Amino acid sequence: VGVAGEVEVFEYSMAGSKGMQAKDNQDTTLVLRDFLGVEGLTGVGVFDGHGENGGIVSQYVAEQLPLILERCAGNAIRAGDVERIVKSLQKTFVETDDKVKAGLERSVGLQFDGTTACFALLKGDSAIIAGLGDSRCVLGGSNGRFRAVTCDHTPASKAERLRIEACGGSVGSFPDEPPPEVTGKGRLFVAGGVF
Repeated sequence: VGVAGEVEVFEYSMAGSKGMQAKDNQDTTLVLRDFLGVEGLTGVGVFDGHGENGGIVSQYVAEQLPLILERCAGNAIRAGDVERIVKSLQKTFVETDDKVKAGLERSVGLQFDGTTACFALLKGDSAIIAGLGDSRCVLGGSNGRFRAVTCDHTPASKAERLRIEACGGSVGSFPDEPPPEVTGKGRLFVAGGVF
């Protein structure tokens, strides 16, 4: 339990399994105290890699996202301009995705590899949180209660499926997999590829 106004952060990650076979843990976590030289500002992130090279992708994103965020939002963060920070976080996620494609596509091949991302800026009792994919941000209070503050972006959810279809994609499964309606999961198919 922390002193009022302090941010308590812990890192915990566990690899899953498929049947009886353990999977490699491809998670990368990030804790940046006094981020960008702002006293009391903590940046925290969780990046859940997937695919054969997901660990490489999640590590790359954890390294690049803070650098891109500083370039896109450094002045807004130092000034405490929440509206500009929020807009800059969105831009940061897009630019980080572009950086992943430019930096890793040739060496890793990204057709089946990637990462989710959940990043938060915390100061005092305020938080600005951005998420992409199915890494979830959960806040806990001193009263022992916890609350999810992000929603999963998974192709099987109705809202996400509609968004994907409106952008020209589709949701389905490979022929050897059960359909998304059965598994609660799905694969994103776009013209010329699958993600």
